[in-house]
Amino acid sequence: MSFLSKVVAISDEKCLMFGGASDIKQSKVYPFVFEACANPKSLTRKKDMHQARAAFGCFLDKEFKNVYVIGGSINQNEATDRCEVYDIEKNKWTDLPRLEMGLCSSSVVSTGRKSDGTGPRYLFCFGGISKSNGELNIISDISRLDLKSLDSWIRIPVSMSKPLCDIGLSILSDKDVLVFGGWNYNSYDSVCKLTNYE
Repeated sequence: MSFLSKVVAISDEKCLMFGGASDIKQSKVYPFVFEACANPKSLTRKKDMHQARAAFGCFLDKEFKNVYVIGGSINQNEATDRCEVYDIEKNKWTDLPRLEMGLCSSSVVSTGRKSDGTGPRYLFCFGGISKSNGELNIISDISRLDLKSLDSWIRIPVSMSKPLCDIGLSILSDKDVLVFGGWNYNSYDSVCKLTNYE
């Protein structure tokens, strides 16, 4: 059994499971990736992530081609700033620019379209928990990565109304993201929308 892993459905009969930890205290974190298939029933080990992690941001693009894995907990006291993208068809991981700080329990979504139409233009990272020397700090920042230039993550000059982690995100259109719920030592029931942020 794995704690704090992520599962992404890639078809009606298949899903991918990423990373996780041996226990809730994250004594050991895993880089493993498995593909589970319902028909015929199978469990196949795929290429490991470059960084073992648990409680990370994870997002499948709407073309069902790439899974983005952002930050994550690497033990009880530390979070990583490492980011990667998994090409499902090629079974291949590629490093992305690092976050400005190590984060776990952030939420991730992609928006917009590249000018050539080959995939999403931006990746957004909402909130999360920074871990440093055993101290936890929930943040309200929103960062953006341009998937065309892949320069670096930038903090946009808009933030959430309060620090939150494990936020729900839903794409409404190529320019609109619904932001709802989250956690900050209590459940949070707010709903808002990020619109057309270039």
